[in-house]
Amino acid sequence: CSISSPPRIGGVRRSREELRYNRIGFKSNTPQSLRASSPTLVEQLVLLIVNGLGVFVKLFSLLFPLCFFLFQLSFVNLYYILVIMKIGIIVAMGKELKLLLPLIENHSVITLNDIAFHTGKIGGHNVTAMQCGIGKVNAAIGALTMIENFHPDLVINTGVAGGAGGGAGILDVVVGDRVAYHDVWCGPGTEWGDAAGCPRYFTSVPEISALPCLNDNPRIKHGLICSGDIFVSKVEEVERIKSVHPDVMAVDMESASIAQVCYLKNVMFFCVRVISDTPGGEDNIAQYETFWDDAPKHTFEALKMVVTSI
Repeated sequence: CSISSPPRIGGVRRSREELRYNRIGFKSNTPQSLRASSPTLVEQLVLLIVNGLGVFVKLFSLLFPLCFFLFQLSFVNLYYILVIMKIGIIVAMGKELKLLLPLIENHSVITLNDIAFHTGKIGGHNVTAMQCGIGKVNAAIGALTMIENFHPDLVINTGVAGGAGGGAGILDVVVGDRVAYHDVWCGPGTEWGDAAGCPRYFTSVPEISALPCLNDNPRIKHGLICSGDIFVSKVEEVERIKSVHPDVMAVDMESASIAQVCYLKNVMFFCVRVISDTPGGEDNIAQYETFWDDAPKHTFEALKMVVTSI
């Protein structure tokens, strides 16, 4: 027997396969091979969605690193606002510690490296307070011991300072937006005040400096605090410091070294000081001594406002 050729329909030779499809519902006269190249509306939508997802994935892969960087840049410090922080508080002298301890709840003492660390809570945050001793070396040892043993998220340096201009008077509070050395010189090719391998100015956490409680009181000033291993009491000493840092507002003996340790150990830093005397003013030493008799305990409430606001 012979195999007959597929019938012709409308002048187009059709295969038996195409005829079978026509019998079960395909009424189009267009060959199946041509129909397959023309996607339906649903297929077009699916294709559009798939292509759109592909473009989105490519854009996301390109933009994610930038977005992540901006997130870190803009919101990294939300961490300490949204969670309970571990805060280290460092003062230099026993007189300062005496004003600080009443602010600490659930107070207990731990001794490490011959230093007494006072632990407890202020404003719901876990705090560790210590008296480091006077001067840069004592401050650096105390700060490093605290950081390595208690791992604070933030270190706050507080206590007294001498006024050096900028309108800061006795019992005014100075927020050290910037902190620097006034007695460091590393030799030719460097500037006075520059510590080797560090920025010229160490900065307090700007989000804390911007807190409303530190900006709605005329007795709270913001400016540069300079540190050095000398009790500044003479006009000549203030003028020498101003020759290095013309915009200095207050002087102390510890802030910059604590800030440097925090910088090197990647720990957030904040400095707030109370003016106890004005170097070069009348009877500067008497001002300093009288300050401790007259200083109200609420002077250190500025610290409590900071801690309870973050």
